[in-house]
Amino acid sequence: MPGVPAKNLYRKFGFVETEGDLVGPHNLPICRMTADLSSEKRGASFHYRYPDFIKRADKAFCPVCNGAPAPDGQTDIEVNDKVWICGEYPGQARLFGKMYVMPRKHYFHFEDMPADEMVGYMSEVQRIGTALRKVTGAVKINYEMHANSEVHLHIHLFPRYLDDDFPSAPIDYRITKPAPYESYEEYLWLIDQMRKELQMNTE
Repeated sequence: MPGVPAKNLYRKFGFVETEGDLVGPHNLPICRMTADLSSEKRGASFHYRYPDFIKRADKAFCPVCNGAPAPDGQTDIEVNDKVWICGEYPGQARLFGKMYVMPRKHYFHFEDMPADEMVGYMSEVQRIGTALRKVTGAVKINYEMHANSEVHLHIHLFPRYLDDDFPSAPIDYRITKPAPYESYEEYLWLIDQMRKELQMNTE
């Protein structure tokens, strides 16, 4: 039928048919298809909330700098004078041990971070990656800085395994369920092990 391939393509990207039996140019049948841009599956990119994103880029309105509660399921592993280290449950991309690291100071652009602070921040990221690989047994760690999601600079650490869901492909951080942990207690075990390992690496 006319239009079926186009409909199928739009459905692939989250559009649904919301109004049918319309007549378009040349008196051919058409339909209206729409997508919910606020859907959680689309993530929190600035593409869908640009005015608010730019406002929050100012330290005065940054949720992190103003002590906003962490999102549900996130746990502080360590907070020191350089960084926050945070675990996530159930965890983006279903990867056991996924976490992120934020500098204590507010930076919107990575290139605005002074060289000496950048070295200190990246040294912390390296220390955390070393501990994470030891605790999880990951083959490798992906280090990803996403500049289009949250305004306060941060780096995600994604442990990679031989049997993870993304061989030869980018990680899809929107996939979170089922959790990679057998139970919430196992997640808390991971947090405890990371705290112990990081403490050993600072002594």
